[in-house]
Amino acid sequence: EQNKAFYQDASMWFAPKSEQDNDSYNEFDNLIVNDTLGSYAKAVAESIKFPPATAYTFGLAAVASAMQLNFFYRYFGSEKPVTLYMVASQPPGTGKSGVKEAFCEPVEAAYNEISSKNSVERQLLEMQLASEKNELEKANGSEHESRARLKKVEELKEEIAETPVYRYAYEDATPEALEEASLKQRGVFNVITDEATAVAALIGSLYSDGKSNNGMLLKGWDGETISTIRISRDGGTGKVRGVFAILAQDEAIKGLIENGLRGNGALERFLMVREKPTLGTRDHSIYTPIPYELKNLYEETVTNIVTQRAKVCFELSKEAQEYVAYLKNDYEPHLADGGKYSHNLLRGAVGKMDKNVIKIACILHGFENWKPSGKRSKTVQLEQVMQAHHVYKQLIQAYETTAQSQGYMGAQTEMSKVIDAIQRQIERKKTSIPLRNLRDLLKSHPVFAGMPKLTEHLKTKVL
Repeated sequence: EQNKAFYQDASMWFAPKSEQDNDSYNEFDNLIVNDTLGSYAKAVAESIKFPPATAYTFGLAAVASAMQLNFFYRYFGSEKPVTLYMVASQPPGTGKSGVKEAFCEPVEAAYNEISSKNSVERQLLEMQLASEKNELEKANGSEHESRARLKKVEELKEEIAETPVYRYAYEDATPEALEEASLKQRGVFNVITDEATAVAALIGSLYSDGKSNNGMLLKGWDGETISTIRISRDGGTGKVRGVFAILAQDEAIKGLIENGLRGNGALERFLMVREKPTLGTRDHSIYTPIPYELKNLYEETVTNIVTQRAKVCFELSKEAQEYVAYLKNDYEPHLADGGKYSHNLLRGAVGKMDKNVIKIACILHGFENWKPSGKRSKTVQLEQVMQAHHVYKQLIQAYETTAQSQGYMGAQTEMSKVIDAIQRQIERKKTSIPLRNLRDLLKSHPVFAGMPKLTEHLKTKVL
């Protein structure tokens, strides 16, 4: 007002501060569906004294891993696998290994049961194949006989390929090794771990250039065809489908987000959970075992799912299909530039809302219907899709909160980066900065990278 130069002295101004601490945990409102799987997840969480929503989300992924062999759903005329990618964060000492064992050991036992049967069958087929090849080499007959034997050889090879000895899950695998292993077992793979190193290997942070082949992450989520060839190794071709259930520390989430900022599409396939840990509040003198009947019911159900011999393809009821279409229309405006989900970390994830909701609905439906008393119904009803959307809606909010808490998006993070940029200009003895120059200083930062209409966003929202 007095036209004095005091305003140019930074010491005359209050230091700008963000309104709140950026580090926050996900909060959930009745995320757990009130069914058998939900009851088991609550019992596991109570027994281990573990955050319940995290246990339940991991349980959904564990059941999805059980459904990999023969469960699909029909979507716009094509068949898609019931896959799920989930990453959750908890600090050391919270009981992650116990949660993993409670959900995954029964599934692994069922996989091993199938593998034992397949091993015997496979050896018989390999003996037949060897015999046919031997007879083919000895054959001095007609061309017709040779063709018939060659056809039999190829048929036996196909039968052997369809009778794999499964390995249930991998804890630490590079994409190349995962690709090779999955193509040997009908394209099926599961990555289930309680260590962050699995993510580091998959996204390439263990490599010198920090890059990785993301083909398995991208194609495995929707059962797509992978076709690779490398000078250094044999490639492979085939449809792959898989589940990621990662229950680790914050480093796993940070690694995935940083990988996703490259815009390769891997991150948007994951659902994230970062729930407040129970550390410091647990009473270890109290032990609540999982009820035997509930544990036994879970084990029998996942065994029924894994050992299902015939292919199952779920279909949505007419009302359920209409509800999914309604949801897509409801989310659509928020994907536009400047919309609620327009950030490059959110747009791809929310764009896959429909498939993730259907997958969760199929998991809920499949678990209830493949219980010992289940009806084996293949039609997913409206109620289950609504329940699945309730779960998904909270998980996508958790996804957003997690990215914000790790400093990759959100109003607080944006303000902090703008403050840092202005502070650097002050330290260089500059007393003003044009808006376009501020934009140029910020546009390459991960928080603002790829943001449409960045100048307008800075002017109207952040500043």
